[in-house]
Amino acid sequence: MDKKKKNKKTAIIAAVIVLLGIGVWFLLSGGKGDGNGTITGGSDSATPSGEIQTKGEVCWLPLPSYPGMIKFMEQIDEKRGDVLAMYNIEGADKTEEIKDFYKARALSDGWGIDSEMFVESAWTLSFSKGTDYSLQISVGCSNGSTQLSLACSGPSSEEKENPYDSAKEVKSSTDLNTAFHNDFQSVLDSVFGGAKLTSASSDKYSECLSYIVKRQIVEEDTQSVRDALEESGYKTTSTNAEFDKYRYDFSKEVLGEEYDDINLTIWLAEEGNRQQKISIDIYK
Repeated sequence: MDKKKKNKKTAIIAAVIVLLGIGVWFLLSGGKGDGNGTITGGSDSATPSGEIQTKGEVCWLPLPSYPGMIKFMEQIDEKRGDVLAMYNIEGADKTEEIKDFYKARALSDGWGIDSEMFVESAWTLSFSKGTDYSLQISVGCSNGSTQLSLACSGPSSEEKENPYDSAKEVKSSTDLNTAFHNDFQSVLDSVFGGAKLTSASSDKYSECLSYIVKRQIVEEDTQSVRDALEESGYKTTSTNAEFDKYRYDFSKEVLGEEYDDINLTIWLAEEGNRQQKISIDIYK
């Protein structure tokens, strides 16, 4: 997970603990609510069921359902991709049940558990899914009721934008450029479900092509691209894996001439990179 997301997760964990303390204080001190468990200016007090409803795909794991479960705080920041929600459950301590509920549901839905710790009279569980989504659950019991706080972090509105949608296509510039483009376009379409040629150039030394593919690129895609190119006649001559990109060198005869220095660079969806970019340089 990139540094930005790690920092974001750490900040959210702290916020959950603080909010849980505020919630406990409010419930125990009879704060300025409206008499039905809702803080003045907060969201409605209906007993929640099903999934947490937000304006974006920030948090979608279902909530446990208990009689008398009241939501008394919710804050949504769609632009940043964050949501905070707090619930109160009257009656016997539900802490262990809720912990088990989220562990089971999160793991079955493809989330990984990052940590579980006891802080300030409450358990805090941290989950993540890929590099974009994190979820923190804080739950504890005090004075005959269980308090549950959720903090969900997803992609910001800017991070959700797909560069493929706004990419402008260009045409290949020469016969040789077009021949290579036809090969690579076919391969990238098959692997990513779409690819746009965004740059094409040619001179006496090289032919260059750049693409934006339809979705983020993961490590497994690099092997799929290589396999598809080899099936279409390209021979791999070298490979180089870096933390944020893969580089392959190929050779192939195109338009009656052998080219033995065809360089392919694939940028991975790591460290916040959303370029979805693949470039090809053919040296003459």
